[in-house]
Amino acid sequence: MTKTYVKYVAAIVVVGFVIFLSCLSFAADGALGSVKQRAMFCLEQPISNQEAESMRQEIEKGWEKYSQDAAEMEIGQTDAQQKGNRSELLSEFCIWGQKDGVLIVNQDLERNVQADEILLCGNPELVFEDCRMLDREDTDGCLVDEKTAWELFGSVDVAGQKITCDGKDYTIRGIIPGNKQIFAILADTGQTKPAAGMESETGTESETGTEPEAGVEPKKNVLNRITLVKPTGKTVQELYSEWNNRYDVSAKLMDLELLQGMSGLCMLLVPITVCLCIGWELYRQFRKQEHQLRKAGIAVLAVMFLIGFCMFLKHQVQIPDEYIPTRWSDFSFWSTLWKEKNEALRLLAQMPKTNMDRTWMDGFVKVAGFGVLSEVLLLPALLVIRRIVLCKKRKVRDIP
Repeated sequence: MTKTYVKYVAAIVVVGFVIFLSCLSFAADGALGSVKQRAMFCLEQPISNQEAESMRQEIEKGWEKYSQDAAEMEIGQTDAQQKGNRSELLSEFCIWGQKDGVLIVNQDLERNVQADEILLCGNPELVFEDCRMLDREDTDGCLVDEKTAWELFGSVDVAGQKITCDGKDYTIRGIIPGNKQIFAILADTGQTKPAAGMESETGTESETGTEPEAGVEPKKNVLNRITLVKPTGKTVQELYSEWNNRYDVSAKLMDLELLQGMSGLCMLLVPITVCLCIGWELYRQFRKQEHQLRKAGIAVLAVMFLIGFCMFLKHQVQIPDEYIPTRWSDFSFWSTLWKEKNEALRLLAQMPKTNMDRTWMDGFVKVAGFGVLSEVLLLPALLVIRRIVLCKKRKVRDIP
């Protein structure tokens, strides 16, 4: 009796821990809400700051033209025409890249620290969300994370303080939560003409035609990531096609939807298992019950439970259009899709990771890890509880 009681209590404790882990998985998935609304591309070759700025200006001109056309709706332009014009525009975007291990100096306190420099061109809010943003023309402002601020100033309340990087002074505009040692600035678009003999940002010779000065390392292009807002009504694949068709850059799609689907499946393992167990028990009770009124009550309860379960799945599960074949007779669709997703996983696994990549990748790992661990603990706990219940039923039947 004592052993059975201990097993029963242990199983209940494990179930409670499973519920806790499952809640952590759902919480980690909720923290990735903003990432799910983004599309990310990885450029095969980094582009220069000037190329990124040209793209930004072209897209902004497109939005200005759309705004002007929208004002003309009252003089003849139809709503359908407006929607067509808007669909041709690219959404908000940010081209960015990371330069590893730059030296950041606090000259007043004579402190310095190495941090990863994030160069931004476009909307910085797509890369950093939980802090005050840089204005899009603020080339003298910067963002630092909490660890960098603490090592330079001994405090995280350092907005407005001055720091130096590569001989240029910057004013801290905001603090990025976390301790990844990040220093973020807007990419220098090279409005000033490079000095004679120095290589330009694009890696070519300067307009003087002279060779780079001996011993001076030319600047390297680092802008190799693109983050876009995923607008309603457009798939990631459509955004990817639009970008490649409009600009002469070779980019690969970072398939975050695939990671989202895999981690989401792991997150739903426990809820699905619990619902299946409840559904099976209701079915068993329905078959065992001989009283018609009770049988009808169990049937009504089962239908209500099934409706609730379907509504839960509808809210949690969203299948992208690219996973649905246009023709059910297209048997090559699945093999092609399998190859594409294998290549997408290989890209995500092999590409060089930046600090910003680790942020969302850690989030997906937490969602999947907590979900799988909770399922692994739940199954033996349910088996122990079931065995205990069956033993009690046998003992009750054996009593004369």
